[in-house]
Amino acid sequence: MDKAINLSGRMEKILDMAGKGQTIADIGCDHGYVSIAAVKRNLFSEAIAMDINKGPLESAKANAQNFGVSANIDFRLSNGLEKLHQNEADTILIAGMGGPLICEILSANMDVAKSAKKLVLSPQSEIPEFRKFVLENGFRIDEEEMVKDEGKYYFVFCLSPSEENDYPAGELGICYGGLLLEKKHPVLKEFLLKQKDVVSTLLEKDGIKGTSKAESFKEELRKINESMESFYS
Repeated sequence: MDKAINLSGRMEKILDMAGKGQTIADIGCDHGYVSIAAVKRNLFSEAIAMDINKGPLESAKANAQNFGVSANIDFRLSNGLEKLHQNEADTILIAGMGGPLICEILSANMDVAKSAKKLVLSPQSEIPEFRKFVLENGFRIDEEEMVKDEGKYYFVFCLSPSEENDYPAGELGICYGGLLLEKKHPVLKEFLLKQKDVVSTLLEKDGIKGTSKAESFKEELRKINESMESFYS
């Protein structure tokens, strides 16, 4: 019986946004399940699974063997995009890392990153700074999604190399996602309401009032309220 491969809700969303193509490069592939699913579900003809650590890569090889797709996956020990060549993959996927690390990976091999038609990226921290980076470094945000998986919120971006820079909603868009705000994304709404409660509680804490932290929290609260009024009212 042919084995099905199950992914987490977050990884299913990431793979869904990757769509279909010839070759997908999975950077920081860990145990290789996304690469395996991409090939096994006939979304991509082949995958390049890359990781900086030998242990996960060996595990990925064993998993690919177990699911019968070893012949269609090339495994490479690589620091970021270092061992990927220009035009070798039409889709590049990077997930499960902090925003600064993803920006660092792109910066180190920008020519390779921009040779792909599509990049699907899911940073786990410093999201506004990540948006600024990609928009200022020759990428267009074509699609943005948000998913809640096991109680945590994740952002997923679909980028393409482009000098066009018409990302919507100004400052609020950079902070919370212009494309998400425009489509009144329900998961973003839930996230904003929860964040509003967190910030409001922090403002009431002893020792916060009158400090620079309090001003920062007030500014965040202002942006959240403005986002809710402008896009969800």
